Amino acid sequence: MTALAARLDRVLFAPTAAVPVAVFRIMLAVVFAIVCWPADRATTGPDTGVAAFDSVSASVFLTSGYWWIVLSLLVLFGAGVHPRVTGWVAVAVLLPSMPLAGRQQSRQVLLFTLLAFAFLRSDAALALGRRSRVEPVGPGPRWPLLLIRVQLSLLYGVNALAKTTPDFLGGEVLGAMSRMLPNFSVDLSGGSVEVAGVPVPVWLLAVATVLVEYALAVGFWFRRLRWPTAMLGVLFHLVSIRIVTIRYLHLASVFLYTSFLLPFDRVEADGRAPASHRGAG
Repeated sequence: MTALAARLDRVLFAPTAAVPVAVFRIMLAVVFAIVCWPADRATTGPDTGVAAFDSVSASVFLTSGYWWIVLSLLVLFGAGVHPRVTGWVAVAVLLPSMPLAGRQQSRQVLLFTLLAFAFLRSDAALALGRRSRVEPVGPGPRWPLLLIRVQLSLLYGVNALAKTTPDFLGGEVLGAMSRMLPNFSVDLSGGSVEVAGVPVPVWLLAVATVLVEYALAVGFWFRRLRWPTAMLGVLFHLVSIRIVTIRYLHLASVFLYTSFLLPFDRVEADGRAPASHRGAG
C-alpha cells in the first residue's frame, strides 16, 4: 500500500512547471475564442424540449452582448489576469449556453478543459496579472492536467468502442451515414472512396478509423509514443476533414494533444525532476 500511495502521489501531485502551464493557458483561451466566436454564425437556438427555457435562452445566448462578455473573460484568462477567477466565471457564464446547437461537442470538450485547468495557478508565468511574491509559487499539482488527458483518451476511446461492431467494421454503417447525414462530403454508399487518388474499400476505411482511434486513446500515455501518436492524430483529422465535417471538434481534439506534449514536469536547477516526484509519468 505504501508503494501504491507513493505512486499515486507522483501521478497526481507532482509539481508542474510555470511556463508550459502558462503556454497552455494562452492556447486554451485562443482556441476557445475561435470555437465560440462569432456565435450568431455558428449556432442556432437551443432545443431542450422546454419551450419557455428555449425562448429565454435564445434571447440571451444568441445576442452579441453575451458573446462579447464571453470573449472578454477569455481574453482576461489568456492574459493571466486572475486566471482562476476569470476561468471559473467563464465556465459559469458559458455553461447555460451548452444546449445551443452548432459546435456543441467542441464547446463541451473545451468547457471541461477550462473547468479542470482553472484549478492550476497558471499566472505563475507569462501573466499580466501576476502578483509579486517573496517566494516563487508554482502552478500547482498535476491532477488537473491528468483530468484533461483522460478526457482526450475517452473522446477517442468511446468513439472507437461504439464503432467496434460488425456493421460498422463491414462498411455498411458508413455507407448509410454518408447518404443520410448532411455533414458527409463524400458518398461512401458505392463501397469505395478515393484517398490521395487511391480507391479504398469502405470497410477498410472503417477498420482503419477504429484502429486509429484506439491508438490515439492509448498511445499518448507512453512517453516515447507521444509525438508519433500526435502526428498520427493530425494525419487522421486531415483525412477525416475531407470525408466528414465535425466543425471545430477537429481543432479541439488536436489542441488537447498539448496536454501530453508540453513539458509540464517542474525541474530543479540541475535539470532533474524534484527528488520526491522523480520517475512520475
